[in-house]
Amino acid sequence: MGILHCKESALPVQIIISKRGKQKLVYENHLYLFSKKTRDNINAIWVCEKRSTCKGRVWTEGMNGEVIKVVNLHNHAAQAARPEAVRLVNEVCTRARTTQETPQQILAEVVSEAHANVAALLPRKDSLKRSIRAMRKVGNMPRLPQTIDQLNIPQEFREINIDGTLHQFLLWDSVGTGKGCFRQLPETGSIKIGFSMFDEEFPNIEKTGCFFHLSQSVWRKVQNEGLKARYQNDHEFSRWIRMIPSLAFLPPDRVTQSFEDLLDDPDFPQEALPIANYFEDTYIGRINRRGRQAPLFPIQFWNVYQRTLNGQHRTNNDVEGWHRSFQETCGSLFPNIYRFINCLKRQQGLHNFEMVQVLAGNAPTARNKKYAVISARVLRIVEDLGNRNLIDYLRGIAYNFEF
Repeated sequence: MGILHCKESALPVQIIISKRGKQKLVYENHLYLFSKKTRDNINAIWVCEKRSTCKGRVWTEGMNGEVIKVVNLHNHAAQAARPEAVRLVNEVCTRARTTQETPQQILAEVVSEAHANVAALLPRKDSLKRSIRAMRKVGNMPRLPQTIDQLNIPQEFREINIDGTLHQFLLWDSVGTGKGCFRQLPETGSIKIGFSMFDEEFPNIEKTGCFFHLSQSVWRKVQNEGLKARYQNDHEFSRWIRMIPSLAFLPPDRVTQSFEDLLDDPDFPQEALPIANYFEDTYIGRINRRGRQAPLFPIQFWNVYQRTLNGQHRTNNDVEGWHRSFQETCGSLFPNIYRFINCLKRQQGLHNFEMVQVLAGNAPTARNKKYAVISARVLRIVEDLGNRNLIDYLRGIAYNFEF
């Protein structure tokens, strides 16, 4: 066992704590575990964390002193980013034990400014969340303004740290009414969104509705008509009700005629007519002397036939999931202005962390198996449209969702 250098060439060391609460020595970006004290009980002997395959070790003056002896070379290169990754994991665990923050808040706070090379070495997001138990901590914030004239956003709230570099975060804080500024959408005072306003501000977007909200609007009508008990106790009646929003899975040019054919079916329950009338007024268009009047929501907006064939989302549940996640990050339904900006910064940092994890080869969170199976079944039904009559087709779709 050869001594490579001793106290005359001593270099600084750092002690960090592992997620299990054990001390780790950082020296020249190698990590060491405490092994034992020397025979005189004065100095400490540390071994490489990969001790099963590497014989590298050092001696320190006491448990926290400088390195006084390096014994054996490592048989592997040091990872410059690994000590910081270990420190961040420990910080996650420490905050989990000592604060009341939610898991989302802890991760957003801890990993938001991690360098990309460090983030790539961190465990998966769901693995980190499993180690977090406590919830809340309130940070220091500037004094809240009482009037708009008192609103003065400090520089630290205007910037975000990405890979060690400060970037402007509040992009629109000083842009004014320039073209890069996102305009606040006007209030419409109605359930119907002003499509013309979207066309003006975002001329190249495709406007699509959400099948989940389409079906929920039908379910609310069922409740308003006093048919909730009938729906929950009569499985045949409930299936006919669900066949109405199932029209969204037909090609748009077949929806109107198919709606009429559905109502003309001799088995269609008369008690469901109020629901059908509501659907016609809102989504199909009521018949008048000139044909059909324009519905509140055009068929192209809520139709999901082509999106199903293309494998695209039929709902905006991912967006709503993001909002729930962001609410967890904020820890409040009504955060003040500074807390809100901090939440945005932490959320941005969390997204940067997740993107780096994907770039590093980590698999994204698996889709819920239940919904994956349902989506596959619905796709098979849609692809088989040419071999099914209308009632069987709508019945097949209705079997695959509930209100």
